[in-house]
Amino acid sequence: MIIVFREDACRTCDCDLTGSVSDVCIRDDQSALSGQHPGDCVCKPGFGGRRCERCARGYRNYPKCEPCPCNQAGSVNYDTCEEETCQCKANVEGLYCDRCRPNTIHLNADNPLGCQACFCFGMTEKCREIPWATASVSVLCFLISNNVGWNLTDLSGARDVRPEIENREVLMFNANQNKDRSLFYWKAPDTFTGNMGNGIKVEYYSRIDFFPRENMTVQIPIREGSGWYNSITRTPADKADMLRVLAGVERFMVRAMYQQNQLQSSIFGLTLDTAVPPPEGRPVDRADDVLHPSIPDTRMRGVEVCECPENFAGNSCGELGSCRPCACPTAENSRSAECVMTQLVVAGPAASQEDAYVCTACERGYEGNKCEVCADGFFGNPMLPNGTCKECECNGNIDLMAIGNCDSETGRCDQCRPSYFNFTDAGCQFCHCNIYGSIEDGKVSIFNGQSFVD
Repeated sequence: MIIVFREDACRTCDCDLTGSVSDVCIRDDQSALSGQHPGDCVCKPGFGGRRCERCARGYRNYPKCEPCPCNQAGSVNYDTCEEETCQCKANVEGLYCDRCRPNTIHLNADNPLGCQACFCFGMTEKCREIPWATASVSVLCFLISNNVGWNLTDLSGARDVRPEIENREVLMFNANQNKDRSLFYWKAPDTFTGNMGNGIKVEYYSRIDFFPRENMTVQIPIREGSGWYNSITRTPADKADMLRVLAGVERFMVRAMYQQNQLQSSIFGLTLDTAVPPPEGRPVDRADDVLHPSIPDTRMRGVEVCECPENFAGNSCGELGSCRPCACPTAENSRSAECVMTQLVVAGPAASQEDAYVCTACERGYEGNKCEVCADGFFGNPMLPNGTCKECECNGNIDLMAIGNCDSETGRCDQCRPSYFNFTDAGCQFCHCNIYGSIEDGKVSIFNGQSFVD
């Protein structure tokens, strides 16, 4: 056997000694670590490139390669921060783009805007971020015997099938329990539901390859932009979708059957991470106090506390506080037995939700969103204490279908009914139009008594 060696089989490393640890580079594939290739030089902190000939991402001023002062999560020029001024994302401010603008929270590198707007169920724009911790909700399988664990159901939730229990920790569902070959779902117990849906349904899609008799751990982040879709619009679920559906979860289901010929399905070790206040005496640092991202921890980011208007409560103003009677137009002089909240749209920092309702059953003679004005043919001022709307008394000389036929405040009649003219304090005169020469029987100008003729 003849072995031939190529003269160029080995090449010089050519490391830039300014940025590399030494002139020795990665020798071959066996010596390479994750992300490295043969010929790559080992760089000093702050340097990058195959030869360590430039500054790494987040550093500037080669050959010094000093850390970029711009916040990675809040700036758009963190990668190439050679400029003197940090360029902030839309919802971020500060010399180094390290804090959220007013009415926004949760500085996040994955957010194109940097920070997210306060949600607050539309009740207010003002909120702040609070540092909460992560806790887990889990249900042991043996509790199924007490009907508080995971069961199986169909998509409608009408069926209820109890799984088998193996080794007190694995839930098993066998095909012989599924005579009609329906597609079943694992249904979570009540501890996974409740005030977490306003008629909103979201679905999660992710491609995961499962193999027979092989256990696999699956983590599903319950937050916007992570595979969840609005079932109605078929668009990625945003924060508003997620918060509205989590405000009242009715069912939480995981698909158990993926095909009719499937023989068995099993699950175990089910937990749900939730946000809880940190233990007393153990403060948690705020996320936007960190200049550069740190290693993963147990902090729950983006928990908002809103400055709720009167009669609303909860972190996001999603709970009713004290209820008040319908003020239609005032609570003391209400002329409607029913009122409903409107779709809230906060117009600005000073926007108020005090009038964010509509009276839906105004009494006869009253109209307006709050029954605050008198209808045509009625007069008065319902905004005054004990104020009423009375029917205009015009001796039958007004057209009840006309608009503005009497003064809505004084009740003074100021129009003649059809076939009458010459409005005065004494009344109106009859037109006396010839029915053969007039365009319409008795139709005449209400001011001068002139008939309309062809």
